Amino acid sequence: MRILIVEGNTEALMTRNEQAGRPLAWQTWETAIRLHAPDATIEVTFPYSDERDGKHAPIEDFDAYVLTGSGVSWNAMDERAVPFLRRIEPMLASGKPVLGACWGLQTAAVALGGKVGANPKGSEVGVARLELTSAGMSHPVFAGSPRSFASPTWHRDHVTQLPDGAVVLAHSPISPVQAMAFQTGGVDFTGFQYHPEAELEDFRKGFEANGAQPDSVDVIADFPDEPPADVANPMLRTLAVGNWLRLVKSGVR
Repeated sequence: MRILIVEGNTEALMTRNEQAGRPLAWQTWETAIRLHAPDATIEVTFPYSDERDGKHAPIEDFDAYVLTGSGVSWNAMDERAVPFLRRIEPMLASGKPVLGACWGLQTAAVALGGKVGANPKGSEVGVARLELTSAGMSHPVFAGSPRSFASPTWHRDHVTQLPDGAVVLAHSPISPVQAMAFQTGGVDFTGFQYHPEAELEDFRKGFEANGAQPDSVDVIADFPDEPPADVANPMLRTLAVGNWLRLVKSGVR
């Protein structure tokens, strides 16, 4: 199984994280993937970094794609999102499975015809308290998941208009689109607004060092001293990632 991860951060943001000793977005995804698929071949593409890009196999050689989060100051409808959108459009059009989190969900939603914007309730940072919809309960990515669960999160923007044909899989009082599936017209996309791949402690350190994203009106921060088991336990936290990987593997010939 070959997976290409699309890193959402700029060179400047990646360098800042490296200097602070924090993992890059693609590295957190590699760790999460290897919990469930230790033998997967994983490569990375960097739309915002010429220095790091171009060291992967051709896009069509991969079985699936993962779109990471991002700490950029703009949203997915800004012209500065175009390099990322251009990179993921052939992935979405390939018919192969695509999984996105946060920025990855938002950019895919825009590429598929939806809209995103700043959440008027503010930036959500720390632990997200989520609930599956009826569609989410029956979706194979959430097999074995309780209806209500928690996950690490960090976002200012969210999906404000679904693409035609998209289905909401999870919601919360803070964001109505916490997970989305778009599986029509040859596209196979699943996305989370939250970060099942991330360690809560990494978010805590980043928040303490840098605060929320720019232009945040309010910040809803939830960093409990004793996180719920589905946040603290990596296998529980990444349950949906493991389910998605099994779906990918079942389609690999």
